[in-house]
Amino acid sequence: MEEKFVYLLNASEAECKLIQQRLKEVGINSKIDDYIQNAFSSIYGANSLIGKKIIIPESKLNEAKKILNITEEKIGKKKLFSKSKKPIYIFIRIIILLFLIVLGVLYIFSTLNH
Repeated sequence: MEEKFVYLLNASEAECKLIQQRLKEVGINSKIDDYIQNAFSSIYGANSLIGKKIIIPESKLNEAKKILNITEEKIGKKKLFSKSKKPIYIFIRIIILLFLIVLGVLYIFSTLNH
């Protein structure tokens, strides 16, 4: 019977790979899962804004938390890893993207009318 995998933490893809390597060094098998798993994301390579999650065998959860110095106190008070993408920056990026799309559409229409 295959062992049940449980959530350990979430982080950016690069952080997840580093953590996965550290866990592998001490003999803990882990997997990196996407929060977005659908046809659209696999075709267009979309990434979740909240990063990826690391899952590990349930029997190794306490050992992994000890190795990575994860305590319930840290989980409750702040994120384990700081995110460079604050909500205001995400909002600004969306506004800029929409502006660029509108400019592109206007350009296309202006070239069609000539």
